[in-house]
Amino acid sequence: MNPTSCKAIIRHNDMFILFLRDDKDSIPFPGYWDFFGGGIEDGEDLLECIKREIKEELSIDTEPKYLETIPEDTNPVRYVAVFEATLNDEQFSSMKFTGEGQRWDEFTSQQLKDMKTIPHFNKYF
Repeated sequence: MNPTSCKAIIRHNDMFILFLRDDKDSIPFPGYWDFFGGGIEDGEDLLECIKREIKEELSIDTEPKYLETIPEDTNPVRYVAVFEATLNDEQFSSMKFTGEGQRWDEFTSQQLKDMKTIPHFNKYF
């Protein structure tokens, strides 16, 4: 099970921070709420990947912790390394959304259960 991408479950206080994917038919899960992350680049390990992705997408430095590698609901099946990161107030206030997707927002676990989210990540809510 070699992952091809990394995603981060990012929390601030009791809220989950997600982004709304672009609504394009050319990408998997268009218009769904998703965790931040992306593809692993050549020569990059998993931690380097997720730290780079968070920095690129939110302009903050974090110290994410690896949770597990899971299959994605895609065809063909690919694997994604899942991390978690908790933001302090300073990190949260300095976040700058860099335009990956439509926008970001924060939600409670209960709110996410009724939303259009990536199916293979629903177990984390």
